[in-house]
Amino acid sequence: MYISNIKHSVMTLYTNGHNDPYAHVVKLVLSEKCLDFEEKLIQDNLDILNKLNPYCYTPTFIDRDLILYKAEIITEYIDERFPHPPLMPLNPILKGKTRLLIYRINKDWFKTLNYILNFKDDLSVNLEEYKTNLITQIEGAKLLFKEMPFFLSENYSLIDCWISTLLWYLQEIDKDFLDREQVIYDYSRKMFARNSFRKVITKNKK
Repeated sequence: MYISNIKHSVMTLYTNGHNDPYAHVVKLVLSEKCLDFEEKLIQDNLDILNKLNPYCYTPTFIDRDLILYKAEIITEYIDERFPHPPLMPLNPILKGKTRLLIYRINKDWFKTLNYILNFKDDLSVNLEEYKTNLITQIEGAKLLFKEMPFFLSENYSLIDCWISTLLWYLQEIDKDFLDREQVIYDYSRKMFARNSFRKVITKNKK
């Protein structure tokens, strides 16, 4: 957290453009809350971002004088600052389980996804192996997609924001991915059909 002397009249989100799955999660949460924000690309605002975030990475989020980075922190802040509709359970035990699951999704899956999307040429790295391993892990978790109406929950939550983003990018990496497992396909289509998700995708294409 950082308090800035750079004034912003609206919420601002610094992103790395299309290949920024973490920013996609934040945008999805903002869309679920029906909140307006201004998106700025890091490549066009690197000097400003250097002043806002000591690590100079995205997403970086600004709400008036408050600056936050890391998608997990940003999304929880947004959910608490704008509580309707709620995306985190009120029960402290369930909230703890949700945080732990998001941590695992990030550590086990999102870091690999982000690496694949932003891969820089390195002859020592087998990128296809990274893709195959990630997709195999997701397919291996297919039973989790049909236990409840949403991902391990009766209600749409922050977890679904992370999982649906992951699946959206995976289908771009492997066009046949969603067709191989019916339960993952069904879940994906339900998530992608949400107004909030379609708004994010439409805005990304502009």
